[in-house]
Amino acid sequence: LDPVNATPIYKDLLSPEWMHAVNSYIELHGMYRFADDIVWGETLKRFRNGVPLPSDFVYINERVVGLNGLTRDGDAIPHDISYATPRNKERDAINAGIFSKILERNAVPTIAIFSDKLCVKKLGESKYTPVTNSLFWEECGESDCIFKARTTRLDPVLKLYIGCPLLLNENIDLDNRLANGTQAVLVKVVLKSGESTSEVLVNGILIKAVFASQVSYLLLRHAPKDGKAGSEFKMKAKKFSGFSAMMPRPAELRGKSKKIKMTFSANQLPVVVNNATTGHKLQGCTKKNIFVNCFSYAKNWPYVVLSRVKTRKGLYLRLPLDESKDY
Repeated sequence: LDPVNATPIYKDLLSPEWMHAVNSYIELHGMYRFADDIVWGETLKRFRNGVPLPSDFVYINERVVGLNGLTRDGDAIPHDISYATPRNKERDAINAGIFSKILERNAVPTIAIFSDKLCVKKLGESKYTPVTNSLFWEECGESDCIFKARTTRLDPVLKLYIGCPLLLNENIDLDNRLANGTQAVLVKVVLKSGESTSEVLVNGILIKAVFASQVSYLLLRHAPKDGKAGSEFKMKAKKFSGFSAMMPRPAELRGKSKKIKMTFSANQLPVVVNNATTGHKLQGCTKKNIFVNCFSYAKNWPYVVLSRVKTRKGLYLRLPLDESKDY
């Protein structure tokens, strides 16, 4: 996929890395990735080459899930499903919905980690001023906190549970596989000595809650790879600066706009919940089962997301793939 808000290196004719260093490539035509479903592999090959057949859309759209919870060809959604979506706003909504289901089942321990040490930088000023404003937690989600780099993410309130899939949101220690996009699961939350949890209502249910500064570290485990369990590592809170968020204007200052853009800094764990993942973050991943919430028809997006599963049986769709689009 093309990078977000940036030009692909192969379109930069002045790039020495592209124009002078890359002079050959090897294209693999084998079906090793799709050895368990050759028909699926052949179908995806046509999408990759931009020449899908009308029958390919029929074949794929049999995996649309109906109101009865079954695909058109009769399969139920498995419990170990991953979700794919084009935009971070939809990621927020899916992650919130799954957390609500976790709360209803009351099967695993849950906790909310609130960002703290919140400061705001007023227009025309260079320094941050501490502020106490619960609206930041109430009104803003992960997708509302915008960084200039666009790749960094911050969740004002992390809603976690044991076994929760997480995604690192910045490069921390590349030698030890702690990079932006690294996938992991939550093992436990360890508080600093002398700290204790409070309680907060989420969807009418009381759950444990702490501020990020009360957390000593999150114990995480790398996602399994090639059938092997991942290694464990620790993640500590850090300061995030220079991100913007839209906040409600005071009633007497609203006029036409009900919100105002403000620049913040805050203390939070550098992870986001990863039950749902965007197409860009899915690149290079393999999923046993994936549910495509909706399709983007940006260049290569359908192919990238469809090819995350090695068999068609691992694919589940909320909406059919549109045959009228340009592939």
